[in-house]
Amino acid sequence: MKKVWVRFIMILLLIACSGSSLPLNPSQDWNKSSWRDDLDLLVSTIKEQHRFPFQNISEQSFLEKAAQIRDTLSDMNESQRMAALMMLTASIGDAHTALYPMETESFQLYFLWLKEGIYLLRVPEDKKELLGSKLVAIDGKPIDEVITKLRTVIPHENEQWVKSKVPEFLRNSSLMYGLSIIEHPSTAVFTLESGDGHILNLDVRSSVPIQNETNAYAVYKSKSNHYPLNYINNHRDYWYELRDEDRVLYIQYNHCRNSPDQTMQDFNQSVQQTLNNGRVDKIIIDLRNNSGGNSSVMAPLMDTLLTYGFTKPGSLFVLIGKSTFSSGMLNAIDLSKRVNAILIGEPTGGKPNSYGEIEVFELPYSGLHGQYSTKYFRNSEGDPSSLMPNVLIEPSIQEWIEGRDFSLEYVIQAPL
Repeated sequence: MKKVWVRFIMILLLIACSGSSLPLNPSQDWNKSSWRDDLDLLVSTIKEQHRFPFQNISEQSFLEKAAQIRDTLSDMNESQRMAALMMLTASIGDAHTALYPMETESFQLYFLWLKEGIYLLRVPEDKKELLGSKLVAIDGKPIDEVITKLRTVIPHENEQWVKSKVPEFLRNSSLMYGLSIIEHPSTAVFTLESGDGHILNLDVRSSVPIQNETNAYAVYKSKSNHYPLNYINNHRDYWYELRDEDRVLYIQYNHCRNSPDQTMQDFNQSVQQTLNNGRVDKIIIDLRNNSGGNSSVMAPLMDTLLTYGFTKPGSLFVLIGKSTFSSGMLNAIDLSKRVNAILIGEPTGGKPNSYGEIEVFELPYSGLHGQYSTKYFRNSEGDPSSLMPNVLIEPSIQEWIEGRDFSLEYVIQAPL
């Protein structure tokens, strides 16, 4: 048994290259043939369907990792198998080629990675006194160690996308168990630091998200009851408001798709009617939440910006951030090039020159879903890791404490 344990640890060290190890706790319903079939399908899909899978890792190294997983599948539990296949997928270094984790239950704690650290900003109502706390550790593991382990299963081409995805994966109890971040598949101790420096150890059990309950969750708000604008109505595909006092039209564009409630064509006509009133000096397009879809959906709005003359420097601003990815990032590039937009915020999670145009697949035994890239896009000279803002403004916990949006304030104060 000792030899099997040592061999298992060494293999996963090679796979993850992260110093992590997974506990030896195989499930009782192990079916190695079916899991091996899933592994084989994953390998063949990436090898045969991806446009260029071996740009960041050699084919030999990729196949060796797959073989190492195959040899130890029978020693793993379900969570470890999922994590191992996610590590393998992430190893090719293409942020658009991914295997999604299962999530039947999760920790109902919603974090956000800000300039000062990872903060708890949305919780069930009965835990609202914890809002605004900084995450320090999970099950005694320092947050830096937790991030290092999660990074191995997040396909990424820059650290900004890691920062975007880590808060989401912190909720996934099965994945964190598979990575040995937590010691039990459904419970964990989250160590939090309050604003005044007090440390609290919070025992949490995973559960299904609360559905259809009014005021089931509490969101951190300042004394003024405000918070950054990109967290208002961010479930909607797009919406806008005219800020009359500032003569600013704010447009939030969260998903590159036509909304079932209002097509982009109809939305654009509404924007035109507002512009026809002649009370708009500046336009803000907020792409901080936009992680992609179909980049051509924005075409009507792009035409309006050109037709109405918002090409003058200082009249159009685009807000970008770590969750601006794929087609959302492509729209930011187009707005910068075609309409002279000034980019405000932080570097994008998307890489300008990268793969995309995804196809999806399913691993039939495990039920895991994934996607792979079929096309390479070159949108920038050189090979920058992110689309960089013209003006760097990193999201800060101070915005939440003070009820402000620093990027919005910059645009309002910027001279025409």
